[in-house]
Amino acid sequence: MRAAEFITEVFDQPYRMKWEKAEYGDYDALAKLQDGSNLHVMFEKETPDTWNISFYRNNSQEITGEGDAPRVFATVLAAIQKFIKKEHPANIFFSASKATDSGEETTSRANLYNKMVSRYAQAWGYYLQAHDNGDLVMYELISQHHQPEEPPFSEAQENPIKFDVHTPDNFKTTFQITLTVHGKHVGQFNFVRHADTDDVNNEVEVESRFLGQGYGKLLLLKAIDVANNHGLDFQQDIRGITDAQQRVYDSLENSGLIVSPGDGFWFLTPAGEQELL
Repeated sequence: MRAAEFITEVFDQPYRMKWEKAEYGDYDALAKLQDGSNLHVMFEKETPDTWNISFYRNNSQEITGEGDAPRVFATVLAAIQKFIKKEHPANIFFSASKATDSGEETTSRANLYNKMVSRYAQAWGYYLQAHDNGDLVMYELISQHHQPEEPPFSEAQENPIKFDVHTPDNFKTTFQITLTVHGKHVGQFNFVRHADTDDVNNEVEVESRFLGQGYGKLLLLKAIDVANNHGLDFQQDIRGITDAQQRVYDSLENSGLIVSPGDGFWFLTPAGEQELL
């Protein structure tokens, strides 16, 4: 069976879900799976325009079991589709564990998830950004139709830069920072410290039209700040960094904004903290 046919088939067979509205305007969707376990999909409003979605199979984000992980994930996406039709959110964040059933490679699982999400994100009217953070694949859906309200001119002049920090595990291992300027998406920074090895992976991405304007440096400063303030100890990527990335670190260090005690660890100086204000 071809991948496209397989994706279509599992999407035609999502589990039936029961919906509940939570006390503070959030939503819960519940399903009973074929092995008797429970699937719980939670929709939580973080800001007026941003929702975080998390899902659990018997209180675990690993959705393996009885070989039906693709169907379970399809059920999650079916729930997201129904939620989008109701709320029309501007931004959606969610993540999926790559833990697999016995004999299945994590890369294959991640590729399947990416194909499933990308296939339907466009139909929903959303741009998709996917980030592989080791054990997790993190997704951000950005509405193609949402136009942020223009702030008053004085407010736009004073506060043009906005950071949104998202974490799927309450800063236990990972977080993502999204940077917008005057309401326009500029870039993001992804950080993960693997619980099993303590190794760090991180990456920054700035949209091409905003390159060369210092936004990569700003994202790095914010990432150092967030990691260190949440006990994750910011460190350079264990896989090494490019010459261009090294120049960013050197520039910030030479400007007196960051300092390193060695081994790739970095901290903000008081001047660096001031830069983020």
